[in-house]
Amino acid sequence: MTRALIIVALLGGVAHAQEAPAPASPPRPQWSWSLGVLLRDTSEDPNVDGDLAALDAYGWHSNAPTMSGLRGDLAYLQAPIVDLGLAWSYASGTFANGARGGLDPDQIDASSTELGVLARVHWGRPDASVAAEPRLELGLARTRVDLREVTDSALGTYFKIGVDARIGTPKAGLMVSLAYVSTHADTMLELPTGGLDFGISFVWRQF
Repeated sequence: MTRALIIVALLGGVAHAQEAPAPASPPRPQWSWSLGVLLRDTSEDPNVDGDLAALDAYGWHSNAPTMSGLRGDLAYLQAPIVDLGLAWSYASGTFANGARGGLDPDQIDASSTELGVLARVHWGRPDASVAAEPRLELGLARTRVDLREVTDSALGTYFKIGVDARIGTPKAGLMVSLAYVSTHADTMLELPTGGLDFGISFVWRQF
């Protein structure tokens, strides 16, 4: 009799263990936003030669600068496989220096303002303190060139492909971004406003 009771108790424990619910997966945040600074190495732009050599021939001292600026994005995080949202960035730099009449300083400045849609693969755990996720952007780019009293701007396109590395708590932290950027716009000078982006941003995720 005692042996039968022990067997029944064991079988009941096994059945209870089989019926126990699986541990719940961590909740996925709903939205995120980020805001930060960026540096863009324009020497990595495939159009780096462009009109820079021609400017040198006319007596300018040209270069492919490291542009500086700001970046940010807003993303919906509960779509399947990827985060979807909007991204923007602004970067400017000086592409040539010269002398007007040998006395007054003279320079050629350019900037690129970009706005597009982003898709970022969310393959890490939602509660991970460190996650690196591939990112793609496509959109419109406004390129502006300033030469003395003349300003020219044109609307074109851009794409950006890279990776975002997020470090911090599930809600807040830092995001380090590395991406290749290609811009296309018809302005009076063909200047390399794309290249290799490096950004650091504060990121917040809303659960």
